[in-house]
Amino acid sequence: MTHICHLFDRSADWEQSIAVEQCLDRLAPDQHTQHIVSLDQIKPDRDATIQALAHSNVHRIPIRFGLAISAAPALKRFLNHRNINLINAWGLSAAETASAAANPDTIIIVHIFDPRISKTDARKLRIFAESPRFGIACASQTVRRRLIESAIPVEKTVVIRPGVDFGRINKAKRRRDEIRNRLHLKPDHHLLLASYPIRTDSGHDRMAWSGQMRNHMDTSYHMVIFGSGPEVRHLRTISDGMPFADSIHWVGGEWQYEELIAVADTFIITPQADVPTTAISWAMAASVPVIGSAVYAIAELIAHRQNGLLIKPTQGPDMSIRITRAMLNADGIRQRCEAARGQAYQAFGVRRYIDQKMKLYTNIESGNPPDKDIIDSAMDV
Repeated sequence: MTHICHLFDRSADWEQSIAVEQCLDRLAPDQHTQHIVSLDQIKPDRDATIQALAHSNVHRIPIRFGLAISAAPALKRFLNHRNINLINAWGLSAAETASAAANPDTIIIVHIFDPRISKTDARKLRIFAESPRFGIACASQTVRRRLIESAIPVEKTVVIRPGVDFGRINKAKRRRDEIRNRLHLKPDHHLLLASYPIRTDSGHDRMAWSGQMRNHMDTSYHMVIFGSGPEVRHLRTISDGMPFADSIHWVGGEWQYEELIAVADTFIITPQADVPTTAISWAMAASVPVIGSAVYAIAELIAHRQNGLLIKPTQGPDMSIRITRAMLNADGIRQRCEAARGQAYQAFGVRRYIDQKMKLYTNIESGNPPDKDIIDSAMDV
């Protein structure tokens, strides 16, 4: 019996919550017990779904004074009481706390989605990697490359692509009219969905301006921006002062982001630098054309004029014009996106994701390299 602790920290977001939901739903309960612990008072945001799947509450052991190690004593008691032998750390603070609290024979796997690796994070990961029972599951090749460039031993890393629930996509598509009606969209409106999350370098200001420009040319085009927090409030303040502000729809936690992806007509992810790409996987699986910046992380998944359109990221207002121009051409590749859905099924299926996660666990338990017999599914397809 494997006793698993899913450990969240403040960085936990949509990607991490979806991954844990899939583990809770797919791992056989007669072979695995799963517990949910959060080092934050609020995260994860999808507590209700996770609690329903786990048939228990999210246990909260908050980090205090911004020090990850402050939660280690209480976490250690929790782990010992439940005989935990595998910790899935869904964030770098979670990995730090787990490393301080776990017994020497406990396996720790940290899951990294974001290619941005700070020098401080890299230094901590190098220390954690000294343990023979530690591994890093990278959501993309770009994440793995950034870790290796930060002197993280390559033999401690493996690429495991996030899983996409095609059943959830199909269910959302069947509710397309209902979902769009809740968004105050008409049946003939074209839904432009902005990427998530919003941060200072994610390019959402250019997306919002391009959405308004496209609406100026054709009033059937509307953009949906998902999220909450200070970055969203700042962006909305700027957008509301523009002439076509009504073409932007702001939605938050009452929505499931994967449902919005499933019913979108075009997905837009145009940052200036590498970002997490889980949402692109869902867009590909939903046959939704992607307009993306030609940065490494996005170009891993998007082939220009095959399953999306790539544009060179530039500073200044010119980026909005490039995005708008790409919107005009997105319909021309829609049929190819439909054909690519089968490839997405092979690359991002949930069963494949769960199997690779458990293979990673057995690799570390057996003393093998984390990537033994695990092939990057996106590269394989």
